[in-house]
Amino acid sequence: MVLSNYTCEIDHSHKTFISKSTNKPYVECHHLVPIAKQVKFKYDLDQLANLVSLCPHCHRLIHYGQDEEKEKLLKKLYYQRKDHLKKVGIEITFSELKRIYEISNN
Repeated sequence: MVLSNYTCEIDHSHKTFISKSTNKPYVECHHLVPIAKQVKFKYDLDQLANLVSLCPHCHRLIHYGQDEEKEKLLKKLYYQRKDHLKKVGIEITFSELKRIYEISNN
């Protein structure tokens, strides 16, 4: 979260609140390629390249939102991170990532 300067990587202007425990803006850590899919990957998914900082709204949207909205967020994060992911051995296409998030191709 320090790398993102405690901001949402979807949009740095997203407002959050100051955390009592850290005295920093509250953001949540999200694995772009979910840890639950580790068995499908040779390299460890719990790496900095696979971690993104999200405001609570975007974090919930990426898990529970409508496909169209989820896809927009995932696309932005994927293209920001795909080269970093590849450098640490996590190779995945955007189509594969959409499948993991159960986003239909309609």
